Amino acid sequence: MAISIDYHDITAACEKFNLEPTDYYLEFTDQVVYMYWVACPADIHDYMKGDMTCLDYQRKGKWLSFEECSDQYEERAFTNMRYILETN
Repeated sequence: MAISIDYHDITAACEKFNLEPTDYYLEFTDQVVYMYWVACPADIHDYMKGDMTCLDYQRKGKWLSFEECSDQYEERAFTNMRYILETN
């Protein structure tokens, strides 16, 4: 089954994570649409205060659920982030 998203899905995610149109890129797989960007420590602290559902971060080449592993997050100058925008 095809996955569809619209402009409002993208703008809602941008508002949620305070992203500009040039801050992210999208990946479309058979099952998921991901939104990727790079976050700084101040952004990460803001994410920890809000809803972390469907949010992942990358550590040593592996994607970890931010919701489940936020207590293990090691602060870095920049962190790769991934948000599940839509699933099949």
